[in-house]
Amino acid sequence: MSAEILGRDLRLEPGLFRFGLTADRDDLAAVAGVDNLVQALLIRFNTPRGDLAALGHPDYGSRLHELIGRSNDETTRNLVRLFTLETLRQEPRVGQVLDLGVQTVDGRPDLVLVSIKVTPIETETPVNLVFSIGLEGTA
Repeated sequence: MSAEILGRDLRLEPGLFRFGLTADRDDLAAVAGVDNLVQALLIRFNTPRGDLAALGHPDYGSRLHELIGRSNDETTRNLVRLFTLETLRQEPRVGQVLDLGVQTVDGRPDLVLVSIKVTPIETETPVNLVFSIGLEGTA
């Protein structure tokens, strides 16, 4: 049931010319259920809010890009939390945010690690997602 609710979409593989193609067959691939939700969240986090305004989605995306160039300090990490929660609230398939961690990475003052645990709608099974945010230019 959750696979139907969480949807199905084209799998987006990393790389400029491999969009939607599986690595082993050069064929289109799909993603469904929880994997589709994770992919959708990553796309939402990596899209600057307002970039899709011309397509009728002015609020789609996140504000995380606004943090590029900031120091990796407590204020910035609190903004990462705030912007992450704002973005998670946009996604109708996220039922509840169970945990949100924001931490530094040893030896990488330009990087913040975000770990999220959410419960998708109509399911009790939590989903974990971890990604990093590059603050480039920080000391």
